[in-house]
Amino acid sequence: MMPSGFSRSERSLVVLVRPQTSFAEKAWSNVSPCKDFILNKKFLFPLFCFIFFFSTVHEISAQPSSAPSREGKSSPSLAAYLNTFKLGADARTEVMSVPGWESEQFSFSLRILARLSAASRPAALEWEASAVASSAAIANPSEALERLVRVSGKAVMVEELQLSPSEAELASRKSVTLVRLVTEEGLRCDVITDRAPKTWPRVTILDELADAFGVMLRSGSGPTPSSADWPEPPASLLMVARSINWHPPTPLGSLGMNYTFFDTVVDNTKMVDGDTEALYAMLTAVGRGTQQGIEGVVSHDTDLISLIDPSQKWFAEHRGDPVRFTGTVRRATRIVIDDPLRRRQVGSDHYWELFLFVQTPLIKIDDRIQDSYPVVCCVRELPDGMPTEQPLSERLHVTGFALKRYGYPLPKNENAPEGFQVSPLIICRDVQWVPEPSTTEATSVLGWIFAGLVAVTLFFMLLGVWLFRRGTHAMEKRARAQLPDRIDLPFERKRED
Repeated sequence: MMPSGFSRSERSLVVLVRPQTSFAEKAWSNVSPCKDFILNKKFLFPLFCFIFFFSTVHEISAQPSSAPSREGKSSPSLAAYLNTFKLGADARTEVMSVPGWESEQFSFSLRILARLSAASRPAALEWEASAVASSAAIANPSEALERLVRVSGKAVMVEELQLSPSEAELASRKSVTLVRLVTEEGLRCDVITDRAPKTWPRVTILDELADAFGVMLRSGSGPTPSSADWPEPPASLLMVARSINWHPPTPLGSLGMNYTFFDTVVDNTKMVDGDTEALYAMLTAVGRGTQQGIEGVVSHDTDLISLIDPSQKWFAEHRGDPVRFTGTVRRATRIVIDDPLRRRQVGSDHYWELFLFVQTPLIKIDDRIQDSYPVVCCVRELPDGMPTEQPLSERLHVTGFALKRYGYPLPKNENAPEGFQVSPLIICRDVQWVPEPSTTEATSVLGWIFAGLVAVTLFFMLLGVWLFRRGTHAMEKRARAQLPDRIDLPFERKRED
């Protein structure tokens, strides 16, 4: 039936117009019986998991098998690194060829110092491993300009060089340090650095064992300090180094410890970034020595009160000194070293953290009276067979070197609120374990002691009886000896009369 309102001729022109359907909509309509199933959550989740897994596997398999890992990736050479910032050998030769010491040369050296400080630790270690000696740098300057130069000798003077406002903005500091090093061969080297030991007095004659790895600027001297006490002979070598390494003639310094790392150690806190270098350097240093040698430098137990009393400021004067304690370990934790570079440095993939409780006189800590105090020990290795599981109560003798006043939170319990405690932190190579005798051994020993006491008691009892009887016989013999040979009775005397 035609729609009304149209003439017959018009009705013949009427067609039914439907909305156009796209190809995708047609395709979707064809699968309409399945779309409810596809949109079901129980189907979508496994589908997405399969797509993700397939794409991940495909991405991994597409990578070349010979691609180096991040851990094994080599660092750029020193020459390539400095050339990136237009600080390479050619640029240094051009800038440093100008006689004297101008502000342009000083700014150039500050740029090198900034780039050395910003270099990654793996790269710095590789550069130091391939460094040339200072004597070789003088003999062959062209080779030394491409690598780090190592200067080893004694620091004889240190002075701070104040920077102009523009230089201070470039270096992000108000001053840098100039250190004069003298080698055993008598070579004089001036080192521009931003990290020299803070305990070294400035503008004072020194005699400290030290070394440095730096970038050679030129053969000859550089900035001239304003102090009249600066050594007059000009330097034979000028270089820029990120740090001066200090090795004083102490028990720890003789093991290769760099005391410059102590400048960034922060007391009364947990382990922070400034403590990291010192911690791993000490673990490495004690590993170079022997336990017998380390124990030989301390003749008696250390007074713990001086280390825990903040008013005595023991660590300010004695950081790195050898100490010895005897106590009971209550907790032992194995600390894994995750960083591959640190593992290589220490020579191990772990160390142990011990909480050793040392007997003290009665002391008051946070309104608590106690007669013992914990010492935290970081130990490279524990003796074979020593228990480490809780509950732990083992007798130990520890000898090590003091690092810092280590702060840590105390757990909250019913008797005391959550608090904070500070303990000495010492670094040790090994510990001396005094194991408790086993029950069988203890019973056996007590049995022998009891048997011995019984035997001794019986012996003295028999000895007493023998002496008593011997004394009785002697008294009887003496009494018999005192008797007359004959007793005259009265009636016998009358008969004789």
